[in-house]
Amino acid sequence: MQIKGKILYHWPGNGIDESLRYYHSSQLNGDPYDIVVVGAGLVGWLIFATTTRLDVQVFFRVTSILLIFFAAGLVAHGVHEFNEANIIPSVVEHVWDLNPVLDETSGVGQIMKAIFGYNGNPSLTEVVAYVGYWVVVLLALRHRRTRAELVMGQA
Repeated sequence: MQIKGKILYHWPGNGIDESLRYYHSSQLNGDPYDIVVVGAGLVGWLIFATTTRLDVQVFFRVTSILLIFFAAGLVAHGVHEFNEANIIPSVVEHVWDLNPVLDETSGVGQIMKAIFGYNGNPSLTEVVAYVGYWVVVLLALRHRRTRAELVMGQA
């Protein structure tokens, strides 16, 4: 009978002390399962220890900004795919070519492409869609701010 399998089985019923007793009796002998359990425990503890002091307002402000940038990249990449499928004409094939400076097939270029939709040589419709997205987002944020100021002024 393997004792390692008992860790998760006994955890809900008998509490953490008995689970740790079973785990301690199995010793750390380098099995991948042992490393995963210890690693998961450390990651859980690190997440708990660091998020107790986390300023939630700053966290959500930063993640909201990142999501806006991700969405801009998705819009540009979507238009690029429509260009390749000849659904949307590209009008001008390559408006500029930044691949000699930051190649989209390099490590940094691939990260930028995956996260922000970077394209070293975009078509005109991609540029128009990207700029159009930012115009809409910035107008919406400005409208939201002026509306909030109006509400605060009435109070």
